[in-house]
Amino acid sequence: MKRKYQLLLGLALSGACMAQTSGTTNLSTSTVGKNTFNFLKKLTPDRISHFSILSGPSLDGDTNPNSADGTQDTDGMSSWNQVSFGYQLTEKTRFVFNPRFTMNFNQPTTGKDGNKRGFEVKMASWVTGIASTWYSNGKLTFSGGLNTTFGTLLSETDNDRELEMNPGGFQVLSYQATNALSYGTWLWGRYRKYGNYDGDNKMPISIQPFVSYSLNDKVSFTTFYAQNGTIERDAKETTWDQDQNLNFLMAYQLTKNLSIQPLITLYRETNYDLAQGNLNFWISGRFY
Repeated sequence: MKRKYQLLLGLALSGACMAQTSGTTNLSTSTVGKNTFNFLKKLTPDRISHFSILSGPSLDGDTNPNSADGTQDTDGMSSWNQVSFGYQLTEKTRFVFNPRFTMNFNQPTTGKDGNKRGFEVKMASWVTGIASTWYSNGKLTFSGGLNTTFGTLLSETDNDRELEMNPGGFQVLSYQATNALSYGTWLWGRYRKYGNYDGDNKMPISIQPFVSYSLNDKVSFTTFYAQNGTIERDAKETTWDQDQNLNFLMAYQLTKNLSIQPLITLYRETNYDLAQGNLNFWISGRFY
């Protein structure tokens, strides 16, 4: 009788221990699952957008685009592409991580297939930083981003010169004159400081004043003039490139998350000759 009592007591205690262990295991599993979900949620971007520039063809009917001086670019049509992962930090500011790559659709091949054309994809410099609205006061807005490129994905020249820092970014200064009309300028610059280069630490810049008119919710037109240049060391001198160009853009909103923008580019060096210009495309939108 005593043994039977001890056996029943042992089974009861074992059952209690198993129940306690099971409860702890369920609680632990639930906690781990919740923590994992919260961790993955933090890694998920608040928005993912994309932007592509398709260069070419030329307006004279050739598939190859024209260079700024009117000569053919024999490398063929190409595109520059960026995917932007954005994480909201404040109401006006978000952290961004932007992978970039280029595609060439008519790249000359080498070797025995040198007379043929091929498709080529290359990684470009990725950037990371912040995007924000720096100033907003009624109709006047100044916004853009401050970022830096990744050292492991820099050009061969930058790696050879031991690039130490390269802060920069693209900014927009805009004034909304009416519900349909706005104007301002796009600004871009990047300062490059090298550790193994005796030449100037130059800062390439671009100033692109624009005027935009919205016909309706889906169609808008923009004209802008692009002037590219370089600020020399210590900002003692600024030189302007010869590839200045005049652009006429029409944007069409296909869906709320996708816009296609055909763009005619004419060059100053060719006296803005239509036949020596290019038909380009901007494609932009959001995945969510």
